[in-house]
This record gives sequence, structure tokens and C-alpha cells, in this order.
Amino acid sequence: MREMDLIPEDYRREQNTRKLLIGFGTLYVVIIVGLIGGKVFQDSRTSTMNNQIKTLEKQQETLIGQQKIVDELRIKKTAVQNQLSFVKMIQQGGGAGQMFLVFDRVLQHEQNKIWMDGWQYTAANLQVDSQIDEKDSDDHMSVIIRGQAIDHEALSSFVERLIAEPEITDVQVKNTSMVDKDKTTVKFDMEII
Repeated sequence: MREMDLIPEDYRREQNTRKLLIGFGTLYVVIIVGLIGGKVFQDSRTSTMNNQIKTLEKQQETLIGQQKIVDELRIKKTAVQNQLSFVKMIQQGGGAGQMFLVFDRVLQHEQNKIWMDGWQYTAANLQVDSQIDEKDSDDHMSVIIRGQAIDHEALSSFVERLIAEPEITDVQVKNTSMVDKDKTTVKFDMEII
């Protein structure tokens, strides 16, 4: 017996075309859903990465700020150590020599512009006592200098250089006067602490 195909060819093509269109439609929907999912995932990852970058930038700013503080503290520590060694030297009786070394360093920049006529060295209450309140203690030495400068500018420069020295706490110019009215030479008295 012979088999007969009663389904018309047009109907069969139409069914195949419909299946093909449904397959393409399904594939299109799957691709669109995949693209949307990929976009959402990518946006989420980008947002997470941006948040991590912002966090790292804040941490970097904090570290930079802390590094500046550490550097400032190192500079202060060095200055305090220099002052402490200076005070210890004074306690052991070597302060005048150290003070002359400081003057020598400063006067190298002020050659022939500043000269000393006299000086007085005073070491006051240099016993270190942890029970004395810091406000009440007077643990410093001072040098009173009488001298002359070729002009006010040279005196000002000398004072600025003294203040910049780590061993020096303070410089106070007590008085100034002109040597002659026709010249610019200035007499001065100053106290260095």
C-alpha cells in the first residue's frame, strides 16, 4: 500500500515558517533579556567600582593628611631634641660654647654687618622636675647681647636667622638706638632664650 500525504504543501510550509518565526522570536527575546541583564550587571559592577574608587581616594587623602602630620611631628621632634640636647649641655656647663656655635652659624650670613660689644649668659632653674607644672617652671637659659649692626635691615636679618635656629626659643630686641645721626649704624640690646 501506498501512503498518501493529505496535508497540502502550502500548509506545511506555513507551519514550518511559523515554527521558524517562533524560534527567531524566542531567540530575539532571549537575546534582549540577556542584553538587558548584561547592562544591569555592568551598571551594578560600574557602580561598585566607582564606590571602591571613591573609598580609595578618601583613604589616600587621609593617608596624605596623616603623612603631613607625621612629617610635621618629625620636624618638631628634631627641633625639640636639639633644644633638649642644648638644655642638657647647659646643665653640664657647656651652654655658652654652644651659644657661640649658634652665633657663629648665624653670623656667617651676616659677615661684617653685625658685631657684639658684650654679652651676659644666664642659666635659670635648669633642674628638671616632673612634679613642677610646666607653666610655673623657668627651665631656660638666656643670653643678653649688646652689639651693633650696620643698619636696621642687617639687625632684622640677624634676628630672623636666630629665630630660625632650632636651639633658640625666642629672640627679643630690648632696645635700639642710632650710633650717629649721620650714619645708619644701630646699637642694640637683645635677649635670646
